[in-house]
Amino acid sequence: MKTIKRTKKILAIMMCMVMLFGFSVIASAETTPRLIITGFTTDKDEVKSGDTFEMTVSIQNVSKKSDISNIKLTFSTANNEIVPASGSSTMYIEKIAKEEVYELKITMKAGADLSSKSYVMDVKFSYEDRYGSPIEDATTLVIPVYKYTSSFIAR
Repeated sequence: MKTIKRTKKILAIMMCMVMLFGFSVIASAETTPRLIITGFTTDKDEVKSGDTFEMTVSIQNVSKKSDISNIKLTFSTANNEIVPASGSSTMYIEKIAKEEVYELKITMKAGADLSSKSYVMDVKFSYEDRYGSPIEDATTLVIPVYKYTSSFIAR
């Protein structure tokens, strides 16, 4: 009898917590939905210093249960070696459904004086799960750039 009363008391306390804190108690028991970049392509076989190129980034919501919304992505390199050709380095996506892959197209510009090497591009994510809870994450892309050299033949 005491065990039943104690169980009822614990359930009542848990119900009060849910009522006071909303669904956050329930939501925290689920796994956090994650965005990952599964790859990227460029419209050029080789990106050369000074090139303007279109980059297509494949972004996947790997959650099996939750859509992700209000997604903000910020792209940057350490010394602005590769930047958006126009506009902002921050992009917005309204929603990516569970297990969906979203193709984001960005026109980028490689600096004219870049040497031949791979440049690391940081990608920062901020988004909301289905309860509106904010989530932040980050990853990197590695973009090889080749130095443009001109040659001529002297006569």
